[in-house]
Amino acid sequence: MGLAYTEDYSIGGMRVLTLPECTLLCVRSEPTPFAELGTVFEPLIKAALDAQEAARLHVPGPLIVRYYPAEQHNDLYTMEVGFQAAVGTLTKEPARILTTPLLRCAALLLWGSLAHMLEAYDALHGAVDEAGLEPTGECREMHYWFEGDDSPRNLFGLYMGVK
Repeated sequence: MGLAYTEDYSIGGMRVLTLPECTLLCVRSEPTPFAELGTVFEPLIKAALDAQEAARLHVPGPLIVRYYPAEQHNDLYTMEVGFQAAVGTLTKEPARILTTPLLRCAALLLWGSLAHMLEAYDALHGAVDEAGLEPTGECREMHYWFEGDDSPRNLFGLYMGVK
């Protein structure tokens, strides 16, 4: 699949890679319908930022978002939002420390505003289908650089688990 580019945004080409395990200080949503994940996202970001401050975790690194099918709940997803942290970092509920598993995934980059996020996901889905890959249901985002919802300088990594 080709690249999409304008002066306001750019969507890179898809590649397949494996994300390593990662220890996160994060907050987790309750099982939520996929269509409603957007409504839990902003409160989770605020809670993750609060947990980062409370843990005095001031390391450079992206905001990491992970969502996947909820255990024992058909058609519901769990979302986790957080930051990379050292094993043993102290935290208080609702935050937790967890290690994400390896993830074989299809990935692409989006440079631009949040207004183009759905377009980037559509490009990723299309590239996965075109490559004959099977999605696992887990996705991750890395918010590498974020200046604001409308900034054309934002940089996001989108990662879709594949078999």
